[in-house]
Formats: sequence, C-alpha cells, structure tokens
Amino acid sequence: MSTLSQTDYVSISDRVAELGCRMPTGFAIVPENFGTAVTRQELVVRGESSTIRTLFRNNQLPLDDFLPDGERPGFIHNKSHDWAAFIFVSGALLSSDPSAVSIALGIVSNYLTEMFRGTPDKKIKLEIAVERRGSRVSKKLTYEGNAAGLAEIADTIFRIADE
Repeated sequence: MSTLSQTDYVSISDRVAELGCRMPTGFAIVPENFGTAVTRQELVVRGESSTIRTLFRNNQLPLDDFLPDGERPGFIHNKSHDWAAFIFVSGALLSSDPSAVSIALGIVSNYLTEMFRGTPDKKIKLEIAVERRGSRVSKKLTYEGNAAGLAEIADTIFRIADE
C-alpha cells in the first residue's frame, strides 16, 4: 500500500538567499536540514543522493547543486533497510521540459524495482520539493510505498506547480 501526502515547505529561493547557496534551475538533491540549517556548512544529504546523482547523470537529466562549486554537503547514512531520497523540482524545469519529471520518476522507479526484486516489503520514501511556477512558494510531496507507484506521482507534481 502506498501513500502520497502534500505539505507546505519553506520557500526554496528565500532559503537559498539566507544560506548563500545557488538556486537550482532543474532538479537538485535537497539537504535533509535545508529548512532548518543555520549555515550551509551544516547541510546534510541522505546517502541515497549519490545513487540519484549517478542515475540522473547516466540518463542525461539535469541535476544542479545548491552548494557553490567545490563544496559538498555532509552525508547521513541510512541504517534501516528502506530507501529514501529528497529531490527538488524547479518551476523553471517544469515550464521548459515537463517530460523530464516523468522520465526522472521512471528512471528511479526502474532502478528501485531491479534493486529490490524479490523483496517486495522494501519501503520507498521519496520526498519532492516542488516550486510553484511564477511563485516563491514551495510544497513538499511525500510518497511512501513500492517502487512501481513512483511513476504515478508526476500528475500530482504538475498540479502542485500550477496551484
């Protein structure tokens, strides 16, 4: 069984300015503590972010960084057997290349389906910060379930972007 929920999230552009980060124009991996960190040196990402980075690079999908060149966030290593990631989708990407969202979700879904083949009880958690088009407002979409359900959330991402 899968669940999909939506909540308000911090303004990505405001946090970028406060932390002295770069504003992504495509996809980006969101640090876990992006909304609460006092400095950008405190930012940490989940260990699965390296998998996302590799998947996107191998499939020629744009993946930007919040941090300036040469800076890397710390890593949180997931000690459970579940898989989790947090991705940002910019309003600019949704306007310029709407198919990129479906492609990205399909790539992640296919990877996880293969990775967890034979272990159907593996829990997937994908959080997506969606920037509304023409606005500084961001929403956070949280999916929990199996890998197959990931591909079905693209419509929700577009609905959030157009609210």
